[in-house]
Amino acid sequence: MEATIAVLLVSGVLVVTYSNQPVHSQDLDDYVYNLQQRVLRDISLRSDLRNFVLIGDEASLDELDNYVQGMIPTTYSYYIRVCDLGDACNGIDDVDIYKESIAAGNVFTQSTIISSDLGGGTNALYEPKKVLLVIWENR
Repeated sequence: MEATIAVLLVSGVLVVTYSNQPVHSQDLDDYVYNLQQRVLRDISLRSDLRNFVLIGDEASLDELDNYVQGMIPTTYSYYIRVCDLGDACNGIDDVDIYKESIAAGNVFTQSTIISSDLGGGTNALYEPKKVLLVIWENR
């Protein structure tokens, strides 16, 4: 009888302890990876979003940012940058908001390349762009 009560008590403590563990690591990694893939795939496939990237002026980049903002849940923050293909595209050091998340290892980064031949003949213009998307958890 006492042994049964002891086993129930220990198992109850283990269940409570296990249920209070945060769900993290692989589930979070997979979720954010899929989210980034979906956003970058949309930017690659939708002609309006591709044009925003290739035009690259402030109004176009604002429209691109509005699209990304609508796709990212409010529990995350993000940073999107469009740069030339040859650039390092790493100018996110100036964003202080997520430095704490970097130390915790909760920053997810992916990029994609957007390219198009604009014009023809001697006026052909080939200026591929790299789109960098960084997502981190809000604290």
